[in-house]
Amino acid sequence: MRDSVLEVDSSATAGGRGSWVHPTAQCVQVALTRKAFGRALRAPVADTSALTAFLDQ
Repeated sequence: MRDSVLEVDSSATAGGRGSWVHPTAQCVQVALTRKAFGRALRAPVADTSALTAFLDQ
């Protein structure tokens, strides 16, 4: 995550803190509703467009 923008690292090679979620729209929606990404990453998440674009592929 950079500047409150959530990034997808499908190869799991990026450095730093990360979080994991099932690659389904339902799991991502539950995580967003519960603000789980912000808690896991210990930072506010403002932009999740990369994650939704990844799921739409």
